[in-house]
Amino acid sequence: MAGDDIEFALYEDRLPVEQLKADIIHMVKERGCKVAMIDNLNFFMEVTNARDSVAEMDRVIHELIIMCKQIDVHVIMGYAPEEKTT
Repeated sequence: MAGDDIEFALYEDRLPVEQLKADIIHMVKERGCKVAMIDNLNFFMEVTNARDSVAEMDRVIHELIIMCKQIDVHVIMGYAPEEKTT
């Protein structure tokens, strides 16, 4: 039955949120995807220092929210900040 498959996009490194959005849009339009699960959100963030991480997270989440309002898809995101070693 169409739409019952699970598809994985196995990225090897960081990816711009614009590419992630393009991939999700493609899967929605071409394969009927209804849910996208993103783990780990920080792999789609372009952070140069810790001070900018919250602003960048807001930007990425906002981009995905706007996309979800334009197409029929739910996005579930996981985020695990890097552990600090002392």
